[in-house]
Amino acid sequence: MRKVVIVALLSVFVATPAIAAGNAGQLYAGAKLSDGLGVFGGYTIDQKFSAEIEYTDLGSSGYWKSSAIGVSGVYSYPVKPLISLIGKLGMARASSDYSYLGTTYTRTNTDLSFSIGAQYTVNPQIGVQGGIQSYSLPSGAGSADSLYVAGVFKF
Repeated sequence: MRKVVIVALLSVFVATPAIAAGNAGQLYAGAKLSDGLGVFGGYTIDQKFSAEIEYTDLGSSGYWKSSAIGVSGVYSYPVKPLISLIGKLGMARASSDYSYLGTTYTRTNTDLSFSIGAQYTVNPQIGVQGGIQSYSLPSGAGSADSLYVAGVFKF
């Protein structure tokens, strides 16, 4: 399963530029703060569509500590010149560690992830995002739904 996730993540950088040939695409990267910390990067195919990869530390809850790595398609709908609504849909591999009495058990799960939010464009290279993101965690760990705020930097 790990190979499938690695291939999917690599395909974002290999296949997307080929699909977007001729479009004025742009790379971007960002950092987000929610229950934990996360980083992401992507490629803007056109004004409305992007492909994105991400890693998120989902934080701890009780005996559980979780993280996720994923790939998503991103749709951006401009509502004002500097404000866009954002929807993300993709696959994420979540890993949860359960620690109790000095013993740690690790469970993993690959499932759909999604996010809805908005972005404010500060200038052509910098944006600020906010929204809610949802991941399915391995059996017993539930799901991780968290509000986030992120900085986006375009290259």
